[in-house]
Amino acid sequence: MNNRYYIRLSRDNIKKNAKMYIPYMFTCILMTAMLYIIRSLSQNPDFASFAHGAETLPKLLQYGSYITAAFAVVIIFYSNSFILQRRNREFGLLNILGMEKRHIAKLLLLETLHIAAITFVLGLLVGIGLEMLITGLLAKLLGDEAAKLSAHISPMALLESVGFIALVFVGVFLFALRSLHLSNPVELLSGAKKGEKEPKTKIFMTIAGVLFLIGGYTLSFFVADPKQTLHLLAAAVLFVILGTYLIFTAGIIALLKLLKKSKKFYYKTKHFTAVSGLIYRMKRNAIGLSSVAILSTMVLISVSSTSALMLGIDSQLTDADVVIGVNSDKGGIDTKKIISDIEEKAKPKNIDIQRTATMKLKGRDTGKITVLEKGDYTQNEYFVSFVPGYEGGLKSSQQLELRIQTYDSIDERYVDDKNQDKDVLFKRDNSDIKKDYYTEKGEIVISGNDKSLDKDVFNFLGKDFKVKKYIQNVGGDENSVTITVATNEEVAEFVDMFNKQSPFAADENYRINIFYDGNIAQSDRNVKSALGNKLDSEALLPNNSWIYPATFRSEEKAGMMLAYGSLFFLGIFLGTLFVLETILIVYYKQLTEGYEDASRFKIMQNVGMSEDEVKKSIRSQILLVFFLPLVTALIHTVVAFPLVGRMLSYLGLDSTKTYLKSCGLGFAGYIALYTVIYLLTAKLYYGIIKKQK
Repeated sequence: MNNRYYIRLSRDNIKKNAKMYIPYMFTCILMTAMLYIIRSLSQNPDFASFAHGAETLPKLLQYGSYITAAFAVVIIFYSNSFILQRRNREFGLLNILGMEKRHIAKLLLLETLHIAAITFVLGLLVGIGLEMLITGLLAKLLGDEAAKLSAHISPMALLESVGFIALVFVGVFLFALRSLHLSNPVELLSGAKKGEKEPKTKIFMTIAGVLFLIGGYTLSFFVADPKQTLHLLAAAVLFVILGTYLIFTAGIIALLKLLKKSKKFYYKTKHFTAVSGLIYRMKRNAIGLSSVAILSTMVLISVSSTSALMLGIDSQLTDADVVIGVNSDKGGIDTKKIISDIEEKAKPKNIDIQRTATMKLKGRDTGKITVLEKGDYTQNEYFVSFVPGYEGGLKSSQQLELRIQTYDSIDERYVDDKNQDKDVLFKRDNSDIKKDYYTEKGEIVISGNDKSLDKDVFNFLGKDFKVKKYIQNVGGDENSVTITVATNEEVAEFVDMFNKQSPFAADENYRINIFYDGNIAQSDRNVKSALGNKLDSEALLPNNSWIYPATFRSEEKAGMMLAYGSLFFLGIFLGTLFVLETILIVYYKQLTEGYEDASRFKIMQNVGMSEDEVKKSIRSQILLVFFLPLVTALIHTVVAFPLVGRMLSYLGLDSTKTYLKSCGLGFAGYIALYTVIYLLTAKLYYGIIKKQK
């Protein structure tokens, strides 16, 4: 036979098996395109101009390309194995009719070359075509700082993508060659009709699977700090994966055999064929179904967690465009000068000031609060300190460090509930915790770790104040107490009372919130110009106060958009990969089972089963097999909720509500997508059964 014949025959084989090869080629093309896109993005020269993340972002995308490459290997090999399995009978027939194995190998080589040629051409064209769109999407996710990010065709990424996928095709061909070499033509020809023994119930594997799953779930609750307990996190993930595979391999067979023993359930037409068929098929489907469960879990967690980070950006930013803290400014003299300079040069829309004060007193043990006297304290140019009891000063139980703050001065981003275990499943949001401190004018809220202050009235230097609420903060210092009031005037009242009686003045701090009415970038520049060298946190102001480093909302948001936007992009990108592999596994499973089940259901009809009963049996089997991985994935994701929540908290998102909302949207979206996949592949399955009948 000449080469032209082999070339024509290889093309005919691809056309004849189009139902299997078209999805395979589509997958190869898409994987080449996606690998090129993420490699090209990781090498994009525009990242060098970023003020933030110039090194981190390319490295993150580079790690993403490694995951993409790994999944390309898995997807392509998995798809090809289905095709080879389906074509075994064809190869056996060719072998018996006189075509030697080396001729079949040559045919397989030509088919692989045809597919590789189509993959490289279309894959790179699709990749280059999509790169501009995806780069634009990434730029939008990263915010204003990435406005200049544009697509660049990377020759190196082209070579890397083609070279890697070429190696995968070489591996696929060698795997097919090995299978062909080890095969027996008679077995290949009769493989579809070969009898199969009922799989044994593997008690040990079932128990091991359950134990691995319980172990993984349990370990996930001990990962309090993902950075410090990375080994526990890795072990938890590994245990859940192993447990899932073992339960699908052995546990479900054990469950099906239990159902078989139930006469009420098993001896019904729609259950009889479904359960009996699943028992035999499960050992072949176990890997595919457990892979779908793991992949679905990865989709749900990666997309929901990264989208939660994006949704939670605004909650981590200040409401004001600029926040400036001025510490130890007695009387607010330096604060007034700063505000005057900003109003003159920046002309903001509004400036809001919150005043807080700290004062040292004694008498906490008796409840009769008084100012310190000589010998109770030491004082330098900046600070006042208690003299401890063993040096002739005050015992710890007598000392009181009192902080007076307004409700509005509480920064929602940093408020914390000391009574709340950080590892609980559902944490209260900071906005809800802050509400605990709300008070009307004329009332105070006391928070501290001294239960003796839990009274209806608090006496401060001879004046009584109505206590609306006492909040005990477990874990705090007993001598440190905070009083929350409604207005700056009430803070001033406490300060005036203290300053009139105390030998030293109260330590006063101010927070200046600036709101813009115009171009944000220009307003930022004007504020920086107004502050000048005062932005240096170590520079003393004329009144011996100093500025706490100013926070610019635009800069904070730019940094978060870069960090979270890149993670979100990677989550969506990898989520797409996981979905693609899920669809492919399900498609080939339905295709293979459709051809296998056609003859079985034909026999059932010949012995008296009606067409309606056949349809019910098929529906029962498909629903059980198809939605079992989805239910497993949902359970895995729910159990992983606190673990992922702690990881998000480590990354800056400390809102259970936001993550819960993101999970809800992710669940709804994925269930809808999964249902669409079910409807399409079930239609394919029914079509094959009907055609074969």
